[in-house]
Amino acid sequence: MLSSLKIFNFATEGYIAMKYDIFISYSRKDSAIVKKFADELINAGYIVWRDIDGVESGDEFKRKIAAAIRESRVFLYFSSASSNESEWTVKEVNYAIKKKIHIIPIKLDDTNYNESVDFDLCAVNFIQCNGSESLQDAVDKLLRSLKNRIGIGNNPNNPKIKKSVINRRVMLVCLLLFVVVGMIAGFLSFGNDSLSMGTETVAPQPKEDVKTKYDDFKSRVFSVGGVDFKMIAVYGGRFMMGFKDGELDENITHEVFVHDYYIAETEVTQELWTAVMGTYIQVQTDKDLKGVGSNYPMYFISYTDCCEFVNRLNEILADQLPTGRKFRLPTEAEWEFAARGGKNSQRFCYSGDDCIDSVAWYKSNSEGGAHPVKKKSPNELGLYDMSGNIWEWCFDNYDIYPAIAKMDPKVDNDADGYRVLRGGSWDSEEKNCRSTFRNYNEPSNRGTCYGLRLAL
Repeated sequence: MLSSLKIFNFATEGYIAMKYDIFISYSRKDSAIVKKFADELINAGYIVWRDIDGVESGDEFKRKIAAAIRESRVFLYFSSASSNESEWTVKEVNYAIKKKIHIIPIKLDDTNYNESVDFDLCAVNFIQCNGSESLQDAVDKLLRSLKNRIGIGNNPNNPKIKKSVINRRVMLVCLLLFVVVGMIAGFLSFGNDSLSMGTETVAPQPKEDVKTKYDDFKSRVFSVGGVDFKMIAVYGGRFMMGFKDGELDENITHEVFVHDYYIAETEVTQELWTAVMGTYIQVQTDKDLKGVGSNYPMYFISYTDCCEFVNRLNEILADQLPTGRKFRLPTEAEWEFAARGGKNSQRFCYSGDDCIDSVAWYKSNSEGGAHPVKKKSPNELGLYDMSGNIWEWCFDNYDIYPAIAKMDPKVDNDADGYRVLRGGSWDSEEKNCRSTFRNYNEPSNRGTCYGLRLAL
């Protein structure tokens, strides 16, 4: 998923009020199939903008269509031979890219994107729809994607939705009253242990510092198949997760408390992957390799691949594991806490420094590929490459941050939903390598730059 294109305008959640849920960009020659999609979206309760009458002039485009794109939460692009040759369709896509509207491409055939938009769309997941046999599958996938991004459609003018609007309003009022009463009760209950920060409620401070139940909580070295890897002990604590001046999906800053845990010193290397899985990088992809070697990070890894790797590692090292712990992916909160340096944090922009070249391989210095781990400086915890080199899968489903404090947050509400990726990669711009920057993709996607870092 190309993160530079994502923007979240959650009108229903009180973020940015938008006039439309979806802007549909298409060629007139594809009107029949596009209408079927539009009808399904409207029936699902989404407010859809689709130009039916046509565009008469450039002035009309600037005035009418440009305004509709700006006022939409998602830009739906029906890509075909016809649309990629259309001057107006290409203008619409370029304008959506410029305005950072979230784009979902639907490919009606195998035609390549127009050259003027290919650079921005080539890395964006698309929905394939070739012929009537795959139409319903494409519609279903689109509805799932929209639900993950902007929620369920709630157009009050839709006859299927209208009946439930009053009931939902009543439920919302009741929920708000419940929250207010709960906050008041919590404040009274915790006394000085609970703090109020504007609209955010801060979790109560434990009466004593939380201590691990293991007397030997310290960094550990594990070995599998003759390959050693180090797990760094991260002492838990509080931090403000997110970045108020960042992207819309990270600027809801909120306090988080995490308990003690371990996180790997480096990304999983190709030699560790081979020791556990018995396969090599060439099995993941037989072309377009971006760095091969025992000490290079493993990539072309899906979230599903990560789960299989972790399960096998736990079986192999079962007798070496501390009581009650297993290898796993870090939660998003654990990943960010570690990337920031944990309790040793000096609040750098990137993981370990404000100078990105000191700590990260990214687009400007990577020369188009991954690099061996531990070639840049570590962060305050002794962790390498948490900014740049490869994106790292986290355990959590992608979701909007809560506006309240959380303890050990973990989001696992949709087995098939998008999963979080963190850290940026060798192909990322500087801003995408910040310790707070968020990315996501489908759990089955094997991105060129996708790998993993273990937690325990």
